[in-house]
Amino acid sequence: MEKRALGLILILLMFTSTIAFSLLQRFFYTPTIKLPKTRIFSNGTLEEELGILRGGYTLIKFSFNENCEGCLEMKDFLENLVYSPGFEEIYLEEIYNQTLTQPNILVASIYGWNETETTNQTLVLELICNLMINPPLECAL
Repeated sequence: MEKRALGLILILLMFTSTIAFSLLQRFFYTPTIKLPKTRIFSNGTLEEELGILRGGYTLIKFSFNENCEGCLEMKDFLENLVYSPGFEEIYLEEIYNQTLTQPNILVASIYGWNETETTNQTLVLELICNLMINPPLECAL
């Protein structure tokens, strides 16, 4: 009789834990990660930026002024880089800031973040490659 009662208790415990799990999933479900519709976007929300980082992607925040020296060249470089093979994990957020005299580039991933104001494309590529989760072969060259 004791074994039978113990067996029924275990069956009841497993059944109630299954129901409790399904109820917890139903009422305390966290929504999926919200990503921008395109990999190049402007003025993203904090929710989108966090979604990019939580999703395992690399975020580049590029702040620039159209009149600053080297800004448009850097903008073209970053836009081409985002759509280059091997760099699929990069999202580029372009922020127009009228007060800047030099471009400001912030690169963030789950490995950390780094910021620079250089217009040297080689240094920017090195910075991006160091923070990418899955860097492409171009980063080894």
